Amino acid sequence: MEKSFIQKAKNIIVDLHEELQTDVNKNIRLAKSNPEFDALNTRKRELLLLLGKSLGDKSVLDKVSLELKDITEKQTKILKTMGLTFDDLKERFNCEKCHDTGMIDGDRCECLKREISSILLKQCGINKSDLPKFSDVDYSLYSEDYVKNIGLIFKNMEYYVNNLSKQDKHIVTISGPAGVGKTFLTECVVDRAIEQGYYTIYSTANGLNRMFIDYHAAKIQDKSSIMEPYLKCDLLIIDDLGTESLYNNVTIEYLYLVISERLKDGLYTLINTNLDPNQIIDIYGERIFSRIANINNCMLLDMTANDIRLGLRK
Repeated sequence: MEKSFIQKAKNIIVDLHEELQTDVNKNIRLAKSNPEFDALNTRKRELLLLLGKSLGDKSVLDKVSLELKDITEKQTKILKTMGLTFDDLKERFNCEKCHDTGMIDGDRCECLKREISSILLKQCGINKSDLPKFSDVDYSLYSEDYVKNIGLIFKNMEYYVNNLSKQDKHIVTISGPAGVGKTFLTECVVDRAIEQGYYTIYSTANGLNRMFIDYHAAKIQDKSSIMEPYLKCDLLIIDDLGTESLYNNVTIEYLYLVISERLKDGLYTLINTNLDPNQIIDIYGERIFSRIANINNCMLLDMTANDIRLGLRK
């Protein structure tokens, strides 16, 4: 599964690069349409070949360097008459880090991670451009009793995701009643994480549960490709934990596996839920609760407020 997403993301990067090059190619064709500029280009190539064959002969080097300088000055003047510079003829890149290859020294570049994350997000029916931003939060929807706490939670989470790779709290669980903005906050985190180039997977608890069922039923040779993205992404978002059905030998067992493996590898997981800590223990057991509430590497946030979906001002 992940391989197909990676290839699709790479294709997007290539297409964006070619789109960016359209204007450059037009400029190059325009410059070459000038016979004098084109002839000077031919002479420049001849000189560079001569330079390569000179084996460091200083007299040849000095002579060639002077002529190349003269050619550059003449071409600069010609380009100026066309409203161009040499910079307008240079290849352009959307990502200067990887030069639009998507890879740096065998590792995925941030631009590739962004594209993969956006593709996976679309699988959930969400367009990256539709995600809310931290600047979009409307504190006027909250009653005065809750504004301060809600404000702190949003600001803390914005700081958290801005400095994600430096965080020692690898699991954040946001708990609170329905309608207080947990999903909104979660989507703000997703937006910022993807913007910063983190390989991010967003999934509802139901969506994650469906993946567990597919994994459970899959052939041995297919299991890795199903589960691996959820085990290896930089940030895994689980929205609305507690709304999914519980399947014997599937839901709790694989949730524990995902959380434990990600903790072991030092990766980041954000969970939001309507359940309070006691309910989490009752439903998922102490093993899972101990993983998501360990003060050494986890953070539990209580997001209690009025139901902003109703626009209440209690």
